[in-house]
Amino acid sequence: MKSSNQILKFVNIMNFINIILIMCICMFTFYWADDYNFLFDISKKGIINNCIHNYFNWDGRFLSLSAFVQAFLLKFIKIEFVTLFWCICFLLSGFLLAKTTLNQLKIKLSLPNMIGFCLTIMVFFFYSARPHMAQTIFWGTGGVYSFSLFLGSLWVYIYVKNQELRWNYTKKILFLIFSFIIGTTSQNLSIAIITLILIDNLIFFLTDKTKLKNYNLLIFIFVILGLSLIMLSPGNLKRLSEINEFQNKITFFDLINNFSSVLKSYFHSMKYGIATFIICILSIKLLITAKSINQIPVFNFSKNGFLIIFLKKTKWLFVALSTITPFIVMPIMASERTMIFFHFFIFLFLLTLFFDNNNFTYRKIKYANYIGLLLLITIYTKSIVFLAKNINSGIELKKIISERENLLESSKNKEVTIKIISEKYKTDCFKFYDFKLDNDPKYFMMVGYKNYFNLKKINIEE
Repeated sequence: MKSSNQILKFVNIMNFINIILIMCICMFTFYWADDYNFLFDISKKGIINNCIHNYFNWDGRFLSLSAFVQAFLLKFIKIEFVTLFWCICFLLSGFLLAKTTLNQLKIKLSLPNMIGFCLTIMVFFFYSARPHMAQTIFWGTGGVYSFSLFLGSLWVYIYVKNQELRWNYTKKILFLIFSFIIGTTSQNLSIAIITLILIDNLIFFLTDKTKLKNYNLLIFIFVILGLSLIMLSPGNLKRLSEINEFQNKITFFDLINNFSSVLKSYFHSMKYGIATFIICILSIKLLITAKSINQIPVFNFSKNGFLIIFLKKTKWLFVALSTITPFIVMPIMASERTMIFFHFFIFLFLLTLFFDNNNFTYRKIKYANYIGLLLLITIYTKSIVFLAKNINSGIELKKIISERENLLESSKNKEVTIKIISEKYKTDCFKFYDFKLDNDPKYFMMVGYKNYFNLKKINIEE
């Protein structure tokens, strides 16, 4: 695979500019939504006791590595560096997305080309996260989803990389422990991992790779054990009982409708990001992976060994779809932030589909390389404009939030009046919740602010 030094240099410069701007956004983040409730609870109960309390009273995921890391960071680290950590986790997930693709397809690249490829995928994986980044990257509490994704993407990378290798017993035991940890992380991530193992086991069965199949069954068991730990949490039932939309009786057709509604919602939110990512992929193929200059790829599908080929080419699609299954009973629980795992696996499907040269033949076309470069320049420009806009909004928001916090800090045991922040400051990176004019004293933000700042009463005005 060849690429000119000039193009590669340009691509890497643009990648580094984007990464620096992405990290700069973190310096303008602030506490919002559940952050103050979380901070108050941790200050009263401590990290471990708060996780145990929530495991029995709210959500099984509180007894996971992600929950302990989340609580530790919020208690001891400034919010700007907490979100910076979440941001790095998400970017590294993009890097591992690219590396997993190379390993899955057994693609060998020179070191400069490999770095350029991975950084480009990493940048546009971030850019395509616009529907959920405010809740999964630039939010102190919600950013734990990016940490969970990083753990999941690391697990997938190790799993794919070592499928064909012989492991010693120490490595096998360590990976089984890691698999248990992954199982406890999140239901929709655990289901995706389980789906991946089941599909691979079917492929191994069809190709008679019994040794790999047996060890994968052990991995499957440890993931199931981890998932059981969070699914059997007493807090899950208490949480469901507080949600009015929960139905005790549900039909098979309800499950199908719920699945399709969540899938439709995900695709509607991600359609722009998916389109942008496909353009990025095609640009890279035109510039780097074509067999010679000015050639374009044309999709080609072989009918030989159809079932095995079909499973290999579509397994990441089925893994992505499986992340929706935890919401088929109660689709209201699906949100922007739960989209993050679907986002990762659907992009892994797109990458492995488009970069598998067995899927393509090449046809010569005039100026194909220039077309690829033009497409890449266009989306890099849009990305930089997007980041600059969010940084500008972040500067203004940080000033407003700082003034609000100074007011609250100086109003302990007093009644205070807070103005609602204008919608014009909200962007994809700062799509935050604010107070409501109805001034409901039970509203979660009202409770969190009152407890954390020890306020007598909060009045809200436009």
